[in-house]
Amino acid sequence: MKRMIGLLMMLGFVVSVVGFVGCGGDNPTSSKDLLVGSWIDENGVGWTFSSDGILTNGYWDELKEEGEEYPIVTWSIDGDNLIWTTVLGDITTSVTFPFSVTDESLTITIDGTTETLTRIG
Repeated sequence: MKRMIGLLMMLGFVVSVVGFVGCGGDNPTSSKDLLVGSWIDENGVGWTFSSDGILTNGYWDELKEEGEEYPIVTWSIDGDNLIWTTVLGDITTSVTFPFSVTDESLTITIDGTTETLTRIG
C-alpha cells in the first residue's frame, strides 16, 4: 500500500511538472504574440499585423484613398517562416520567407534582401 501511495505521489508530481513546463498556455513570447502590432520599415512605411491574421500597410491605405483596388493580405507563421497570402481581384498568391521577431525589431528576408522593421506604439 505504501508503495502504491508513493507511486501515485510520484505520478502526480511528474504530471504537474510536465503540465507546467510543457503546456505553456498563452506564451507571451511566442512569435505570433511578438509579431502582432505596428511596425515601421526603413522607408518610413507603417505595417500592422493584427491578431486576426490581417496585414495592412500605409502604402495600401494610400491606394484605397485614391480609389484604387488594393490587396487583402493575411499572415500566418510556420516555424521560422512568415507566410503572406495576398488576394487582389481573382488572383491569390502566397509568399513564404524567413523572419525573426523580438519585442523591438522584426527582420524579414525577401529574395536575399534583409529588411528590418522597428516596433512603433
